[in-house]
Amino acid sequence: EALGAGRGRVVRLMLLEAMLLAVLGGGAGMLVAAWALTLIPGLPIPTPGGSLDLAFDVRVLAFGLVLTLVTGLIFGLLPALRTAKSGVAVALRDEGRSHSSGRNVSFLRSGLVVVQVAVSMVLVVGAGLLARSLANASRVNPGVDVSRIAFVGTNLPQGGIMDGFSTVSAEILERVQAIPGVERAALTTRMPVAPGGSTTQIVENYNPAEGTGSVELPFAYVSRDYFQTMGITLVAGRAFTQDDRPESERVIVVNEAAAKAYFGGDALDGRIRSQGVDTPWRRVVGVVEDVNVRSLQEEPTPMIYFSADQAGLSTFTVVARTRAGADPATLAGPLRNALREVRATLPITRIGTLESHLGDALAEPRVAAMLLGGFSLLALLLASLGVYAVVAFSVERRTQEIGIRVALGASAGRIMRTVVGESIVAVGVGLGAGLLLAVLA
Repeated sequence: EALGAGRGRVVRLMLLEAMLLAVLGGGAGMLVAAWALTLIPGLPIPTPGGSLDLAFDVRVLAFGLVLTLVTGLIFGLLPALRTAKSGVAVALRDEGRSHSSGRNVSFLRSGLVVVQVAVSMVLVVGAGLLARSLANASRVNPGVDVSRIAFVGTNLPQGGIMDGFSTVSAEILERVQAIPGVERAALTTRMPVAPGGSTTQIVENYNPAEGTGSVELPFAYVSRDYFQTMGITLVAGRAFTQDDRPESERVIVVNEAAAKAYFGGDALDGRIRSQGVDTPWRRVVGVVEDVNVRSLQEEPTPMIYFSADQAGLSTFTVVARTRAGADPATLAGPLRNALREVRATLPITRIGTLESHLGDALAEPRVAAMLLGGFSLLALLLASLGVYAVVAFSVERRTQEIGIRVALGASAGRIMRTVVGESIVAVGVGLGAGLLLAVLA
């Protein structure tokens, strides 16, 4: 500007430099991201089925481009406008190569360090809490005997069976129970810790707070040996028996959470019926311990169990309990064979062990913890580079000042303490702000 360039030209030049750096950095970042995404499928990272989109498509490219341009514009335009506004004399005095940086400039640089460190702290604390929650969830007792259960799912209509569901399911159970090493077997329409439907029920002598007269409850149809097979403890009353037939009284089993929520803790002989016209009442004949319904992190959730023998199931999962000391994973082949022996066309919709099933239930939070942990480490790296850049630039700008201090007798150690001390103050403020923001978050 002192040589005749207008302020607008100076601003355009500085903005062009900032935009060029931003575009180069953003382009390099997107190239690295595209390359990294090709490596993820080969890494031992459990990804929940279909819920993690790793496509590097036009949306991602457009978002990255816009973010790059906005970053270059903001962090290029503001310093350019400040420099142009300050005038030639101020710029030469405060920003000269041989002079210390102005107080406002130093404050701005320290402020950027504080922001970087604070954001990094929020991410690191969040990642730590998420990892701890994940570890706690993996130690939760889901209410069933995890170590001895194998399962296989099937769909009778898909296998060409359109009627006689009760007869076919009974034959499948008989085949499975005859497998060497199987202690018990049962049917269910819903595994523990799994998504599933709910049913609108009217509970006798219970008035919901919202005044609708009905409640929404998760449910499962289970055969008579289900609770014993899964290791679910019977708290009161009885489980389903062979006397619970389609022509007999409709009965139901509830868990402890449902008994406390809708029956005041004493659910036996209470009655429930589906919301609708002329639906029969079902009598509660048993109460079982709570089992995690949808997730391992949930609070005790009310749930009801219908008798599969009174309904006839077309789509279900066979659960098999091994004898003590046996590995349930060895039942995969025999379970497949048992279905094929009943009808060769029966599909296998799911197969595995209860332990692997519960591991799949943690896949999504596990991926989230790993991603947040990775971003936290990246943020720490960027914050470290930011601190280094600010300190290095500040020292370079203060070369003459440091030389004068040395000439006046300042030792190298004192110079080091002065420079490092200023950086530690900025980092300390960032750590404090980050911890406060993490608590608020």
